[in-house]
Amino acid sequence: MSNKAPLVLLPGHLCDHRMWTHQAEALSNIANVLVLPLGARASVGELASDVLGRAPPTFALGAFSQGGFVAFEILRSPSHRVTRLAPISTAARPD
Repeated sequence: MSNKAPLVLLPGHLCDHRMWTHQAEALSNIANVLVLPLGARASVGELASDVLGRAPPTFALGAFSQGGFVAFEILRSPSHRVTRLAPISTAARPD
């Protein structure tokens, strides 16, 4: 079993896993990187639930743009699974 920390990366709106290719490669020596594309859901809350359903039990979280909205929703959930957060080019308040 690896002792690397799990790191979940969330892309922005109209982006997919490819936006994180270079970061995932560069961080692979210190983290188990998992890029979770955001699917089509009716709300940010549903996107957050979907991410939590696919993520490891605890994880660091990096999120870009719309992925940041989802990350903040995850932090508002009672799960307390996120160990660290890196929001990139996003906002903590709704649009």
